[in-house]
Amino acid sequence: MRDHGARTAVLTLLLLAFPAAGRSEEEPAAADPLDALIEQNTHRLEWRDDGPSGPGWERIVSEGRAAEFFLIGESHGNRETPRLTVALAKALRPAGYSALGVEVGPITARRLVELCRSGEGVEAFRAFLEEFAFSFPYFWWREEAEMLCRILDEGYEVWGLDQEFIGSARFLLGDLRALVEDPDHRAQVDAWLAEADAARAAAEEGGKMDGLFIQTVDPEALRAFADRLPAEAERAREIARELAATAVVYQHYGAQRYFENNRDRVRLIKRYFRQALAGSAAGDGAKAIIKMGSVHSGRGRSPMMQLDIGNTASELAALRGGDSFHLVFFTRRSVAADGSESDWAEEAPALAMLDAHRPEGAWALFDLRPLRSHFASSKRREQNPDLADYVFRYDALLLADRFHAAETLVPLP
Repeated sequence: MRDHGARTAVLTLLLLAFPAAGRSEEEPAAADPLDALIEQNTHRLEWRDDGPSGPGWERIVSEGRAAEFFLIGESHGNRETPRLTVALAKALRPAGYSALGVEVGPITARRLVELCRSGEGVEAFRAFLEEFAFSFPYFWWREEAEMLCRILDEGYEVWGLDQEFIGSARFLLGDLRALVEDPDHRAQVDAWLAEADAARAAAEEGGKMDGLFIQTVDPEALRAFADRLPAEAERAREIARELAATAVVYQHYGAQRYFENNRDRVRLIKRYFRQALAGSAAGDGAKAIIKMGSVHSGRGRSPMMQLDIGNTASELAALRGGDSFHLVFFTRRSVAADGSESDWAEEAPALAMLDAHRPEGAWALFDLRPLRSHFASSKRREQNPDLADYVFRYDALLLADRFHAAETLVPLP
């Protein structure tokens, strides 16, 4: 017993003297495998006067050319995203891309194309918005309007893939009135126009968007009106029906039926996507850049629990025997119009984690696909849920040095 006790004492002394066999106390802990994966899949992107360059840009273009659809998941209201979209449209045109899908209604998209082709450029957008304020989203920013006109010059079609906008009724009803001939039909449209004008005036006086025509009109009355129109009045019927569909979406939201709001909106987005493909000059095989909010553009269920346009494009690409490429574009810091700067590190820890690998002063492309095996573990997904969401919904994340606020063409409500 005494011998056994002596041997135990010696062994204890040895363990205390050498706490980790074969490793000194100065040796650093093993590297974080996630950190190493991010570092290995970070690609620098430079933006110069002649446009983007570097290994990150080369990878974006290569992946885009091989894909059926290229989806840009954006955050709205910055200068950098439309600039990137123009460069991408130019780079992908030789690979057969022929359409740009944007987050406006299909009727509005046709009007935006007309504004671009008016010969007045951005000033045509400004004049339209001064007459019909809040009639369409996002193209009230100069950079977005310029982007659209430049991409049209590259030979692209423009697809409107969303519902018509909350303030669109005044211009849509004006178009509708010009298309109907029956006196009773005109009288009904005139009554709706009076309602829309009064609602708009009240909104301007009160400084709120509550109570606009889209939020109060009976969708069934619009549908019944469309059904009464003659079959040859195709454009008039379309306007009435799209106003009805838009009213349903916004009235769900006003009644706090948020799931139904997103469900019906996404159904419209998919319908417009199918119609755009069927009507494209390139046919059902058209290759398109789709630029929409980041909640819409990824694979799988969106943060709103919908199978959105990103998932639809992914499945359709697979049915064609190809693939889609999904890029989400963010920044760590943003600069407001007054020059003040915001840092999103606290609100977006996943971006802060990636930003630590971004080369100083440059942009960085993070290929997220090699990280999927790491996040196959539910425990790892729980540790970094936001980053895991990006990894499975998107193929790559592009992180800018800074976003700068876009220039507003007219004051917004």
